[in-house]
Amino acid sequence: MNAAKESVPLVYDLDGNAATLEGYLFPEPTRLRYGTRQSRPSKPWWRGFHEVIAKLRQTIPPNQWPPNLRQTIILASIVESEAAKDEERELIASVYQNRLDKKMLLPVRHPR
Repeated sequence: MNAAKESVPLVYDLDGNAATLEGYLFPEPTRLRYGTRQSRPSKPWWRGFHEVIAKLRQTIPPNQWPPNLRQTIILASIVESEAAKDEERELIASVYQNRLDKKMLLPVRHPR
């Protein structure tokens, strides 16, 4: 738990107000050597997230980026948990974004 708090500065370049790493880790299969310190496992996942963001920055002009990356990450996480199929993501995201634009509540299915 302490290692996770110590790792929060890793995402300050994306979100200077981040209090946790939640949403900023891109889980990938990672091989860890025996004896790896607790703070180390999050670093490959953090790097993976930064790599994805870097690719997006190369393909999407800055004026098309969302004004609040953290809220976008939260919405993406909700969409990911709601979509049963890849092709459903765009529709689900647009429904949620429309509701946010209208200041409506977001009903989210809780994981079982």
